[in-house]
Amino acid sequence: MPTNSTSRQSRRAIMAGAILASALAAAACKDTSTEPATTPNHEVSIVSGAEQQVQVGTALGQPVVLLVTDRNKQPAPGVAVEVYVPFGDGSVAGPTTITSDANGQVSVSWTLGTAAKPDTLIASIPSESGVEGAVVEEIATAGPAAQLTVVSGNNQSAAEGATLAPITVQVLDAYGNAVPGATVTFADDDGGTFSVNSIATDATGTASVQLTLTGAPGVDDVTITVGSADGAVTATAHETETQ
Repeated sequence: MPTNSTSRQSRRAIMAGAILASALAAAACKDTSTEPATTPNHEVSIVSGAEQQVQVGTALGQPVVLLVTDRNKQPAPGVAVEVYVPFGDGSVAGPTTITSDANGQVSVSWTLGTAAKPDTLIASIPSESGVEGAVVEEIATAGPAAQLTVVSGNNQSAAEGATLAPITVQVLDAYGNAVPGATVTFADDDGGTFSVNSIATDATGTASVQLTLTGAPGVDDVTITVGSADGAVTATAHETETQ
């Protein structure tokens, strides 16, 4: 029969083996989600050309210049940078993958989209995961007046001396964007009196006036005019003065 000393040694060996097996299993199942991520090799940042405001459908006055740096924050030449604009945010002139120059820079010529809104360009390095990219934002503003429509107040009828409900018009550019700050002029062929003869459109491209009827009974032709790059744009509202 084994001695008591031998039995104790056997039990210790068994326990040590169990502890080692448990430690190995724990190591194999270790959660690495909290471990720090690998530092990316490069970073893309904006040098100049952001936050420009230009009319819809036109090229930026200045190119967007980006800088590629390495882990030591030093300019990195010869790195392929991909530039991308979301749908509707315009287009980039030339290739969409550009190699950084000797100074680590990339220059992008960008024509904004046709909607009056902020447009975005995204720059990244497709060959590297986790790279710090750059997001560039510009503002596309409405183009010059190209369309003029009567929104409300057309075809009213009232007696001489009555003041009609507001005549409201809207000014749009060639792409259908509201044009704020456009000067709209109103004229009446029967000598009626307007609350104002000309008025600037608001942020929604609309302007309103009221007409007080005077003159002979019949149809008043109200001519509405706004200037455009190609000359005057007009619309007509018809109002009827009764006996």
